[in-house]
Amino acid sequence: MLAIAGVTQASENVPVKVIEVFDSSNEALAGVKIELVGTGKSFYTGISGKANIPLNLLQQAEYVKVDYISYKSLKLNISELNSKIILVNR
Repeated sequence: MLAIAGVTQASENVPVKVIEVFDSSNEALAGVKIELVGTGKSFYTGISGKANIPLNLLQQAEYVKVDYISYKSLKLNISELNSKIILVNR
């Protein structure tokens, strides 16, 4: 993979945005659902707390919804989406 300014290119030559999800103690969260609302697509973080989101799908989304059990859900506009998301316990 090639990383350039927060954008990674997967082996299929599809540009992706890498999003990392942590809790308030800075622990990586695996299994977090990242829904691209309006596209019908969702992605999940891996064991390292990272998810690779294809840029073409991200640009089509109305907003992003982040869900994980026992944590407050987040709704983020695409313009507000950073590479690092921190979830807070309920």
